[in-house]
Amino acid sequence: MTIKNSIYLLLSALVCTNTSAGIISSTGDIEIISAPTSVQANTLESDSAIRAFDEAKNYLLTEDLMVDMLGTTGAAGSIIAGNRVDSTLLHFDPIGNTSGVEVDALTLTGSITFNMPILGVIWSGVPCAVACPAPPALLDFSDYLGASGTTYGTGEIGRGLEFGDYYDTYGTTDNVTLFTDELGIAVLHFSVKPKFTDQLRIITAARSVPEPGSIILLATGLMGLFGIRHRKNS
Repeated sequence: MTIKNSIYLLLSALVCTNTSAGIISSTGDIEIISAPTSVQANTLESDSAIRAFDEAKNYLLTEDLMVDMLGTTGAAGSIIAGNRVDSTLLHFDPIGNTSGVEVDALTLTGSITFNMPILGVIWSGVPCAVACPAPPALLDFSDYLGASGTTYGTGEIGRGLEFGDYYDTYGTTDNVTLFTDELGIAVLHFSVKPKFTDQLRIITAARSVPEPGSIILLATGLMGLFGIRHRKNS
């Protein structure tokens, strides 16, 4: 292989690694979209689609990030500061603005797969205005990972997912399962009444991104070697 071809292949590899983690595929009711202007309640509604879109890319965590489920253990925990991460939001908001006991919840299902491991999943929001199971609102705390230009429902009641017997009464219990390879997540059930939203933030590892200066130095050095080789052959 010539030095010229070696340079081309090496630079191509560097360009390929300069890519953030992303969605490979989705199934079922999940629809991949561009980042919307708002995911506040009653703004991005659909009775037939869970919307998924990219948020922050290659974000360097400067403090530990609490999650409801770690990709490695399936238990609650924290992604340690110093990691570079990508964020994706799943959003389901049925059409309408009612939530009484006479209103049935809508349920959608699907799965989504990424090209980098899932480090953690966040689903805790503010569940209700009265006494009910109330974990920390980790969705609110992690909205700094949101997409630029998108308005979030930070502090909204009913944001996030719900689990347990309390929500079985209202038919709004959700279910989320990670694939065993940590590259995908199966959203078995997103169940919510029209007044509220179900949201899930998925944190994946970011691909390592070479510094532009390193690429330039390496390319310059290789081109220098090619020049030397060329002069010797002249």
